[in-house]
Parts: sequence; C-alpha cells; structure tokens
Amino acid sequence: MHAARRKADAVNRPKNRYRDGVKTSDHPLAWRRAAVLGLVWAALGGGAVAVSACYGRNCEGVTRTYGLDASEGRMVDDDAWESSPADGEWLPFPRQTSIIVTLPFGGRTPYAVWGWVSAQPTANASATLGAGNTNLFSSWGPNRVVATNDTCSDYYIRIAALDKGGPRADDPTTAPEAEDAGSPPP
Repeated sequence: MHAARRKADAVNRPKNRYRDGVKTSDHPLAWRRAAVLGLVWAALGGGAVAVSACYGRNCEGVTRTYGLDASEGRMVDDDAWESSPADGEWLPFPRQTSIIVTLPFGGRTPYAVWGWVSAQPTANASATLGAGNTNLFSSWGPNRVVATNDTCSDYYIRIAALDKGGPRADDPTTAPEAEDAGSPPP
C-alpha cells in the first residue's frame, strides 16, 4: 500500500517544489551547485583543449644539415641517392625539424624526392611513404632539398632522390659550352 501511495504522490506532486518555505529554484544551495558544476565543466573542457595542442617548448623548430660529410648518404647508381639503405639505420626526424639535405648531383636540381617515415630507427617492416605534414619537401635547388617534419611527433626518415641525368656543372667534360650572346642559336 505504501508503494502505491508514494507513486500516486509523485505523479500528483506540483512542479514548483518548496524547501523550507523557499521555492527550490530560488534556494541558495541550488545556485551554488549549479555554479560549482559549471566551473568544473569549464575547467575540464579548457584542460582538454590545452593538452591536445603543442604547448610550451615541446614543438620548437630545429634545423640541421645532412649530406655534407661523405659518410652521410650514398649514391646507389649515377642518378639515384639515398640517405640510408631500406634495411639500415634511418635518420632521426624529431618533431618540428627541418633537414637541409645536400645531394651529390653535380649542380643539378633533383628530379624527384621521396621520404619514408617510421616510428623505429630500423624500419624493416613498419614504414610508410610520408604524406601531409610528416615530411614536407621544399626549397628544391641545385644539389639540395629541405625535408621538414611539421608535426609534434618524432619519427625516423629515409630519403631517396633521383637525378634525371644530363650535363653536370662540376664536370668540365659534360658541362654545357657557353654560348656567344651575339650569335643566334643553331
């Protein structure tokens, strides 16, 4: 009988409830609870936004060089260069790092450049051809290209560059002859 009476009371209960003679929505504890819950929600929401972004000094950019020393990288054949063999030790590629790669292409600009990234220094089976901000190639020019890791994650990279051949500026036997500015081309 008591359960049926409580159920009937709950259904017939008025919408505006009173506690100690004060309407519940005007009660000081209700406002305090709402304020505390609002502050907790704002703190947790703001904290989640701050944690997901790069913050502090953990994403400052660094620039370094590679390929100036003869032991850095190798020519696979006359027109192809690689920073390291596919099954060898790859280059560390920390977050927000740019690597100025010097290529032994005899003064020519590389025809094509590829970069594979991995989370491990020896990437035998766990590498992918980099895309997006994991490896951006820029500043293509004679004997050089710049590889940039524009993310907040650390990787390892293997770079391969292709030169499509042609006369080399540093080889006098294959360098193009200077044309006389006054005569028309043949």
